Formats: sequence, C-alpha cells, structure tokens
Amino acid sequence: MTNIDETKIVLVEDHQIARLGLKLLLEEIPGFRVIGQAETGNQAVDKTLELKPDVVIMDIGLSGGNGIEATLKIKNTLPQVRVIMLTSHDDDQDIFAALRVGADGYCLKDIRATDLAHGIWSVKQGFAWLDPRIAKRVLGAPDRPTSPNNAANDLFELDFGLLYLVERGFDNDEIARELKMSKTQVREKMRSIIESIFLSDKSVETIKLFRRQLAAHITDDLSRQGASVEDTDTAISSLAVNEIFADKYVLEVLIDRGGMGRIYKAKHIHMDRPLAIKILLPNLAQNRKLLRKFRDEVVSASALNHPNLVTIYDTGTWRGLPFLVMDYIDGIGLDRVLRKEARLELDRFLDIFIQVFDAIGAAHKENLIHCDLKPSNMLLTKQHGKETVKIVDFGLARMICPPGTDAHLLPTESFELAGSPLYMSPEQCCGKEVDQRSDLYSLGCVMYESLTGFLPFKGDTAMEVLTKHITELPKRFAEICPDLPKYPPAIEDMVLQLLAKEPNQRIQSVIEVKNVLQQLRAQIA
Repeated sequence: MTNIDETKIVLVEDHQIARLGLKLLLEEIPGFRVIGQAETGNQAVDKTLELKPDVVIMDIGLSGGNGIEATLKIKNTLPQVRVIMLTSHDDDQDIFAALRVGADGYCLKDIRATDLAHGIWSVKQGFAWLDPRIAKRVLGAPDRPTSPNNAANDLFELDFGLLYLVERGFDNDEIARELKMSKTQVREKMRSIIESIFLSDKSVETIKLFRRQLAAHITDDLSRQGASVEDTDTAISSLAVNEIFADKYVLEVLIDRGGMGRIYKAKHIHMDRPLAIKILLPNLAQNRKLLRKFRDEVVSASALNHPNLVTIYDTGTWRGLPFLVMDYIDGIGLDRVLRKEARLELDRFLDIFIQVFDAIGAAHKENLIHCDLKPSNMLLTKQHGKETVKIVDFGLARMICPPGTDAHLLPTESFELAGSPLYMSPEQCCGKEVDQRSDLYSLGCVMYESLTGFLPFKGDTAMEVLTKHITELPKRFAEICPDLPKYPPAIEDMVLQLLAKEPNQRIQSVIEVKNVLQQLRAQIA
C-alpha cells in the first residue's frame, strides 16, 4: 500500500553509476521513493508521462533531447509535476533557461544531500527552490534581468532582509526565527523573489543598487562587531612577509591557500618558535555556517595533546578575520610520498601506522572522530633522527557523546556528506551519522593504498567513487597487483576487515589494530 505522504521521484541522469549513487542516497531518506529512471531527454519525457511522479530530478547535458527541452515538454503536458535541475552547469545562461521553461528548482551535482532533500520537499509543496550557492547569484550578476512591475524600493523593503540572511549562510529555520516568519512563509517569499528577480525584466541599475545596499548592510553588521568589509578585504589582501598579525605574530611566508583560507608560517614576536597561522577568507568569515565549522576545528583540535597530533596554541579574530595558531610542521604529506614511491616498505609502513593509530586512539579517547583521514592529512617529519607522523586538520571532526550518555552521537545534520570521497566510509557516503569505526574504514583505505600503491576504489566522478564504497568489495592484494612483496597474511586480512561495508563487521577499535601492527613489528624486528 502506498503511503499518501510518499514522494515519488524519477531520476534523469546519463551516467549509470551517478544515477545509482543518487538513488541510494535518496532512498535513505524516509518518504522518498525512486519509481523510475531515464538517461536521455526523450526517455525522461516518456517515463514522466507514464509514471506521473511528484518530482523529476533532471540533468541538463543529456543526449536525445537535453534536460531543458525535456523540462519544457513535461511542463507543457503535466504542469503539476515538479522538476529540479541537478547539473554541473553553473553558468547564468543555463540557470535562466531552465527557470524560464518552468523548472521548479536548480542545483549543482555536489550539493549536500540535506539541501537536495529540502529542495525536493519544497518543490513538492509548490515552492520555487534554488541551491543556496545558486541563490547567491541574485547578488552576483550585474546584468541579471528582473521585473519592471515592482518598484526597486518595494523589493528592498520586502525581500532584502531574507536575501541578506541567505548571503550570510543562514538556513531556513534560522531565517524563520530571525524574521519571525514560518518556514512556509520563508519558502513562499523565496519563490516570490526568484520569480521577480530571475524571470522578468527589472533594470540593471536596480540590481546594482541592491548590491550596493547589501554591501552597506554587511558593513553596518561588521561595524557593530568592530570590523568592516573594507577592513577584512584590506587585511587579507595586504598581508605580507614580515608584517605583524594580531599584534603579536610575524608572518614569514604564505604556506598554502585553499577554499576556506590561507596558512602562513609565522613566529611570535617574543619567541623564535615557528608557528602556522590559519586565517579564514573575508568573504567566508561573513558566513555563519562556515564560521561555526572553523570554530569547531579550534574546539576539537585544542582538546588534544599528543605527540602525533597538531597542537593549537591560540585563536581569535583580527580585523574581522578568524584565525588559529598551531604547530608549524616542517614535513611532507604521505600523499606526496606515495605519489613518488607508489607504496611503502613494510617496516616503514608499520612504523608510520603504529603512530597514526596511537594518535587517532588519543582523539577517540577524547570522544572525537576525525572524519577526513587521508594521506594529505598525515605529515611526515624528522624528529630526533626518527620519522614522525603528525595528524592535521580536524576541521571535519565530530564531537561524540561520552559513554553512559543517552545517545551515541551528538546531533549532526542528517544526510550531510563531509570528507574526501576516496577515503570515506560507506556510512559517510550515505550521509548517515558516523562513529569511530568510520575513521577505521578511512584508515583502512589509506593502509590499502600504502601497501599496494592502488586505491581500494576509484572512479571518474566523486559519485562513482561513493557508489563503489557502498556497493563493491575491495580486491585482494594479489588480484590488484600480482607483483607485490609477500606480506604476512594477518596484515592483508586486517586491512580488508577494516574495509567491511557494515561497521559491525569491522575491527571495532583502534587498540585492536594497533596491537596487530605492534605484533607484526616485533616479528620482523
């Protein structure tokens, strides 16, 4: 018997593995059921007319009629069917074309499962919906057409506050609380904004004025916190060698830059000890969710005290820029070692991973899981003539409840995908809650690669890799590389057991793995 609240979905995607991975993710969500699949635009139309789903999730780049053409045909025949474009196309032309032919939603393929689930629910209720990153394009394109029918001031008075909160990274619950509206009213307002700004012909001058008002609004907000947009932009762009940062650190060299910020080698003005300073980019410093993630990294990592874990010394905000100060590790990532040498000799492998499991064991003892264990987060350095491992980047760590509490895990956002696809556990790939055994699976992936020179699972896309983590078994060492040295059987058995799909079938603790490694080390000593 069909549940009247069930959401029936048709998936349209020309990549079979991606389609399978998406189906697995969606069917993990209560109330969602995939009733049909198609791989061309013409098949999408036929399948939709046949099955009459609630929602069609449509790729754009299809053969046999692209996704935009298929959407137009579906909407002309079955206007009650909701269509969400799920695509890698992020240019304005495709976004506007999709919305003009009647698409009810638009998102990118790397969207979090939580956001996609929310989008499916929203369009089913009759609301327009955009990937949060696409929604920000309302603030970005200087030539975006909008409606001639509403006065510019009407848009600003009615909708500015909501768009400002979207820009700052608030979710719908937070927006509803801030604006004292219901979530339904928030969705209806967003649909109104999308229709008035994206689907009509308001002047370029109006959008420019809107963006100037947004910048002024953000400036006022940061000024109340003691910083301005100009301050943060100037601060990050003008940071230079030998500059004094936060009144007490001398910046020496830019080590790395990434999606969230920059890392500098530095030293305290009163001490000669080398340090690393991680600074959040100014545009991200205005996003509440990313700020929470950055601060979580500080809280997580500062609770740890272990010779194989990076140490956090200081944290704060300077000119509106959140930062943390940590050990400077003069070393090389395990990823670079493996690229150069393909795999590790057994004795070196054992020395490295005994340290790794000792460090992760200390984190687990403090009720922390790393959630992003991979070779690049394992730095190798020389200390007292010995190769030493330092585990870095607890930015994705989750705090879990100590034994004896009512729940095994503190609440986290369900179905959120976080981590690096090549090393993610099946439960991470499905967006489920995770515990220490997820770290053990990730370490199994790294150990497999370190011993064989091959990843246990790889693919052309992230979705393909995620699907293999969920559905495929890793090959035996001899099968993947017949020329490997003859390892003790216990080590291969241990690695393959760590890669079990079900957490209950894995080795259950870091201590058990460490004991096996130490026994093997003693045998070959």
